[in-house]
Amino acid sequence: MSANGTLFSTTELDFEAGHKSFHLLVGVRDSRDLEASTALQVTIVNINDEIPLFTSPRRVYSIPEEAPLGTMVANITAVDPDDEGFPGHLLYSIATTSSYFMVDQLTGTIQVAQRLDRDAGELRQNPIISLEVLVKDRPSGGQENRMQITFIVEDINDNPATCRKRTFSIMLPERAANGTLLLDLNKFCFDDDSEAPNNKFNFTTPSGAGSSRRFSQRPAGSGRIVLIGDLDYENPSNLAAGNKYSVMIQVQDVAPPYYESKKHLHFYPNTPRK
Repeated sequence: MSANGTLFSTTELDFEAGHKSFHLLVGVRDSRDLEASTALQVTIVNINDEIPLFTSPRRVYSIPEEAPLGTMVANITAVDPDDEGFPGHLLYSIATTSSYFMVDQLTGTIQVAQRLDRDAGELRQNPIISLEVLVKDRPSGGQENRMQITFIVEDINDNPATCRKRTFSIMLPERAANGTLLLDLNKFCFDDDSEAPNNKFNFTTPSGAGSSRRFSQRPAGSGRIVLIGDLDYENPSNLAAGNKYSVMIQVQDVAPPYYESKKHLHFYPNTPRK
């Protein structure tokens, strides 16, 4: 305190880190040594000088594609050192442009706002979505802070293997040699899932009248149909109805839930001209 009664601080006063108030005894003395004193309380007034601090530790989140709209995928939290104990005074928003997610401005909860299809569009090329979350301690002005978070959209097996044709008709010579490749189903079948094993599939053993002795896959499950038996039209054991062998084969995903579909193959041996 100066001689003229001015009270001033000798150090920086920090409401958050130091004392909230001071109790002083102030004395005064005149030239005849007469004295008087009084108690003085100095209260430190808090001002908005601290930025909000994020308290949620995670920065990277993995979420499955096709998560329903409204699914909570992250919960961002922060505190305001200027107003500790009153987190409801903070407001959250997404600073970057994103149509996939929305944030509750009062709680910091992030939810799915748009379909997440890992197998189509931009997410097929790049399944990583980055967001910048902004937290402010008042609607306008005041202090703010930003945090970068990342979502990785994971592929699920939501697409069955598909073939361009449901039925295949193949003409082949009656005297075709054993081991002849008749059809490669892999050239006609595909799976739209973006990652293995969800986009992998195989084929079941051919079935149908007489197929086990005449048609097979090499190697097993490959979809490469080869001839392994006799198609001699004059052989009485070859009882192809209407000179046609009908074979059924299934294409099946290798990953759960093991989607499958049936394909029908019709083989027509041609009798050589005499």
